[in-house]
Amino acid sequence: MRLVLPEIERRMALDFPDKLREWQMKVELAKAKEEKWKTEVREAEKKKAAPPQPPQSLDIGPEAQRPRLRQHDVTIERVAMLLATSAPKGLLIVRNELAGWIEG
Repeated sequence: MRLVLPEIERRMALDFPDKLREWQMKVELAKAKEEKWKTEVREAEKKKAAPPQPPQSLDIGPEAQRPRLRQHDVTIERVAMLLATSAPKGLLIVRNELAGWIEG
């Protein structure tokens, strides 16, 4: 498993840079729309007109995460976040101490 999992993760991550750029583009688009709306509100305020409606929020979603199959010494909160974003099919957790996992 020590030799196989890194190769599988590498293959899974081939499209990760594209997904990350797409997410970053969505974030920048949302910022641009908000800035445009703020400018329109300022202009409407100067003209004593009704301010425009705020833009509909884009579904940006969480930041793209590199796909993972294994994680070392991780907290339960981090496991939940990884399962939700980068490892929806499961995650192999390597813990040095079983007591640390149970108490964590």
